[in-house]
Amino acid sequence: MKVAILILNYNGKDLLSSYLDSVVRYKEDAEVWVVDNGSTDGSPELVKNNFPEVKISVLAKNHGYSKAYNLAVSKIDADLYCFLNNDVRVCSDW
Repeated sequence: MKVAILILNYNGKDLLSSYLDSVVRYKEDAEVWVVDNGSTDGSPELVKNNFPEVKISVLAKNHGYSKAYNLAVSKIDADLYCFLNNDVRVCSDW
């Protein structure tokens, strides 16, 4: 089963730098995706430079919560999608 963890982000560079490492550490076999919703704070560059194992989908503008996730799901192939906010820290048994 292919699992994708999708993290929607809008100008959450500081949140990603604080919390994304835990998701990467405990992702097991899942792909981690940051869906950037038109950020202007350098969030995509932070992900590219500090988390090379994380895939990123950059949307040209902020589409809001549900539309951004729907756009991402339409382009990401997985059997199961896990949606996380960008301010979530996970642990080993999550």
